[in-house]
Amino acid sequence: MSDEKIVPIATWEFDNFSHEHWAEQKAGVVDATKSYIEVSDVDNGGLWDQQLSVVVNRQEQLVIEASRDQWGTWITLRIGETAFTVAQEDQTMSFVDALIAGLTKLKEITDFETTPPKMVENPPR
Repeated sequence: MSDEKIVPIATWEFDNFSHEHWAEQKAGVVDATKSYIEVSDVDNGGLWDQQLSVVVNRQEQLVIEASRDQWGTWITLRIGETAFTVAQEDQTMSFVDALIAGLTKLKEITDFETTPPKMVENPPR
């Protein structure tokens, strides 16, 4: 939408191994943020929404959009042209909390001596 304005709120950088990244590091190229998760406010012509973007090797891979209305929140997960929406009514079981619980469980088998992500001020666009 041409009227849409995205205002970043917070960004967290994470490491993603790629052969290109490894070659750049070996060549002494200064490493700029390439992979990060960013939460933004989205102004859709006066209606404010939020989105979470997952960027891997400077390519947006996943977007989670949240839009409020008088009954609840519409949560859309989009990967490329594929998307689905969860209609989360107020005072019902939380999709976002279920997603966080699932990711927390997944973290048990993926985090071996990893370090926390770091906050970044101005990731490349």
